[in-house]
Amino acid sequence: MKKGDVFQSKYLKGDDLRGGTATVKIESVGLENIGMEDGPDDLKAVMHFVGKSKGMIVNRTNFELLELYLKSDESDNWVGAEILIWNDPTVMFKGERKGGLRVKGVVGQPEPPPAAIDDEDPPF
Repeated sequence: MKKGDVFQSKYLKGDDLRGGTATVKIESVGLENIGMEDGPDDLKAVMHFVGKSKGMIVNRTNFELLELYLKSDESDNWVGAEILIWNDPTVMFKGERKGGLRVKGVVGQPEPPPAAIDDEDPPF
């Protein structure tokens, strides 16, 4: 028996993807208290997916990626979008490389190009 079998989380973790990429359809995005039942409030954005039991805590990086990919800073507008998520091993947490979930893109849409520099001379 593994620790994850005994202490199951209601939130998606990178290990749940078993090293792969998952395609999911956003059902809702809202604020949830992810803290312990008797502890202080710890409100975070959480995304839920159609047909999936676990929600995904949306950190600032993923929120900003979703804004970019879905072309909207209003999370209510993301409902119904099919996105790709994966366990990125380069994600840092409190100064240590821990890995974590990242939004990889939107199904059927190319990744946005990087912003171009308009100046003839680079700014560095």
